[in-house]
Amino acid sequence: MFRPFGDEMVVLNLQTGQYHGLNRSGSRMLEVLSEVGDFDSAAGLLANEFARPVAEIYEDLAELCDALAKRALVEIDPAAPARSTGNGDAGVEG
Repeated sequence: MFRPFGDEMVVLNLQTGQYHGLNRSGSRMLEVLSEVGDFDSAAGLLANEFARPVAEIYEDLAELCDALAKRALVEIDPAAPARSTGNGDAGVEG
């Protein structure tokens, strides 16, 4: 579960009570990914929004999701294709 908190966002695991605050960029990344539902589309939209190369955004998005998954704050869909080249999609549930 995640909720806006001012200009930032709080991601919460309701089972453990563990939470993590995201800055404005991380908040927007998670918001867009949850709205569009796939990694490639989210990276493309965010690259346009942040005026950055898609490959850079893709890597940042993957790092964010991996960090949140390690903290059990999001679940990465194991059925989704791997996210190593920026050419596949991956589902993330928060």
